[in-house]
Amino acid sequence: MGKLPAIRTVVSDTRRFTCGSGSVACLSPDARRIWAPYLTSATGFGECHDATALADIPIDRPQEAVSHVLCKAGDSVCGTRVESVVNFASFLWEGCLRVFLAVNDALFAWRDWDPQSGRVAGEGVFKGRWGEMAEPEPLSPQLISRYLDGRGFTGFNPCKARDDRCLFQSKPQWLGGALYGFLTSSCSQPILFTCRDGATFEFVGAVPEICAYECQLALHGGLLYAVMRGAKGDNFWTSTDGGATWRASGRLPDGLQRQQMLVWRGKVLIGYSAPDETPCAVRNGRNNIHLLWGEGPDLSAYREIFHAVDPAGIVYPDLVDVNGELHLLWSNSERFPTLVKWGAVQGKDQLLHAKLEL
Repeated sequence: MGKLPAIRTVVSDTRRFTCGSGSVACLSPDARRIWAPYLTSATGFGECHDATALADIPIDRPQEAVSHVLCKAGDSVCGTRVESVVNFASFLWEGCLRVFLAVNDALFAWRDWDPQSGRVAGEGVFKGRWGEMAEPEPLSPQLISRYLDGRGFTGFNPCKARDDRCLFQSKPQWLGGALYGFLTSSCSQPILFTCRDGATFEFVGAVPEICAYECQLALHGGLLYAVMRGAKGDNFWTSTDGGATWRASGRLPDGLQRQQMLVWRGKVLIGYSAPDETPCAVRNGRNNIHLLWGEGPDLSAYREIFHAVDPAGIVYPDLVDVNGELHLLWSNSERFPTLVKWGAVQGKDQLLHAKLEL
């Protein structure tokens, strides 16, 4: 069994905030910085969504990480007063970091952070479209429903409160000048999209399996790969036609948290958690991480290169490839191990960083 590195650094702001829930980080290779938006609160714990902070992490000096407030309750985003905010994917766009925000579970917007000025530099609404649409429309559960219904998919409920918002939690991938990612919800087939203007998602296709919240993406060797959380059947899928159709390719253990997938050192790296690994002081399955490395649609061709368990939690791990070095961000329960939210210890008290030795 592997161990998390002894040298690890808390990179969330534990002076101003009481929690720090795992990021979908973005690398700025020229500046040698990792930008990690994370959910936080000044007073709440666990699942509080009243602010999004942005951790600026110098790769060579993570102990000097600082956090900026990107959005908080009481702010106005695109004319909407913020009551709650959930952040997901982030990507570099025209010199800024663009962060996806789900505001009040109803407005799906972006905010740009300018590292030069140290301020929010702009905002706007994400839009979606597909082939038969004349003009893109603002992202909404109703837009997602129309797309899935039109392709004969069932299971998504656009009228369900809170959880069936639009989620963009796949780590963005770039190919040929286009950004690729998945849109999901708490119960829907993942929708693959491409984006060329930083704000309009062109829907390409959907994986024909319902997932819960998250689906990760990799593009390698002419194949598209998807690994999803909460699928009852196969949770590993591949596509040979750019994502228009998908083939079931196997099943990985599912610890009911955000998996990881990226191309690393010329092959596909898959990160997942497994249930029933002990000891565990947080929700079952959120105390471990496994890394598989290989390529192709056959899971037997992948070998495990890392496995670690931490009783305090390895919650919502986030992998960042820094020129072949593998960096890990995750949340745990070391600060407030006894606090309970929604009936389960969440393990989302702080955001940590470490470089993995592989």
